[in-house]
Amino acid sequence: MTPASSTPVTAQPARPVELEDWLNRQLYHPLSWRLARRLASTRLTPDMVSAAGAAAIMLAAASYGLIAAPWGVMLGLNG
Repeated sequence: MTPASSTPVTAQPARPVELEDWLNRQLYHPLSWRLARRLASTRLTPDMVSAAGAAAIMLAAASYGLIAAPWGVMLGLNG
């Protein structure tokens, strides 16, 4: 799959203020923008990143539910 244009995107796209809350505007979108820019030159696809996130969530949930010790919670928080 080739990009629509050969010019790299360097600025974060503007979003309507009504759709933004503080966490999205100050934390989630800037972090995801940096991650996307770093991964753009790799062979990783957006689906691979989503699958890795889903796997991390499942591992964290399993550690919360299956490990009956306080360190299970800590392991889930780090997952």
